[in-house]
Amino acid sequence: MDNKYIIDTTAKFIETIQKSRGEKPFSQDILLIEDDNLCLFVGCDILSRLTSGKIDTAKTAIEAAQKLKYNHYDLVVSDLCLAEDSAIDLISEAQTQSWSKNKDTPFIAVTGYRDIDKHQEALAVGFKVVITKPLTEERARMVLENYLESYVFNNDTQMIKKPVIDLKLGMDRIGVYSKEKVIQALKLLMASLPQDLALLKNAEAKRDRASMSQIVHKLSGALNYSGTPALEKAVQDLYAALKANEPSAISKGVQAIQEQVQLLRTAYYNLPMGDA
Repeated sequence: MDNKYIIDTTAKFIETIQKSRGEKPFSQDILLIEDDNLCLFVGCDILSRLTSGKIDTAKTAIEAAQKLKYNHYDLVVSDLCLAEDSAIDLISEAQTQSWSKNKDTPFIAVTGYRDIDKHQEALAVGFKVVITKPLTEERARMVLENYLESYVFNNDTQMIKKPVIDLKLGMDRIGVYSKEKVIQALKLLMASLPQDLALLKNAEAKRDRASMSQIVHKLSGALNYSGTPALEKAVQDLYAALKANEPSAISKGVQAIQEQVQLLRTAYYNLPMGDA
């Protein structure tokens, strides 16, 4: 069944736009952290075909820390295990320390290891997704679409509409290339969402910001594996509003989550019968 809310071939769609327009789909600045010369070369080549923005590179955690200290990036792509240090420690500091200019920057991990525990550790400290090597152009396109806010189109910047369900994103998040696994994760998410949403609305009515933050944190953890970028973005926006303590933005954030949950229900129940 064709469903406009479900995106499973995003890379092909973006490729079609590029070929027809002859333009790079993105214009943001990216930092690539990689200690292997060949992987660094290929990674730069792939990213340079996708963005007209600046691509900086770093081969060590020390070099990367300096780049993160003095430059703001729209996206950071990092090897998970660097020769001298762990990227997990580096990214954890970059998201929390006062010196960092990249506290809200999306961080993407790329690794040759298939250790699920290591993947989960990376997601727990703030990586948005862990991609098992090799980093292909198709995967890079998917990552950029989901974590960069705009793309170049006829010299105008337009917003990318994040899909309600992205099966490829779900497979990358889980680390197993199986639609069935993503559907299973979605089923578990759908079972827990009604209670989470009810608790969130109740906490908002009581102006209980602490409880709202706890619920948002729980939702963020579940959404790491579900392949639901639109809902994930709404939750991230509410988290930012809670941190800034902006009542009007908090109210809008809760409403946006409610709307995305409703869209998710529609998309989920319109999945092809063979997938659901």
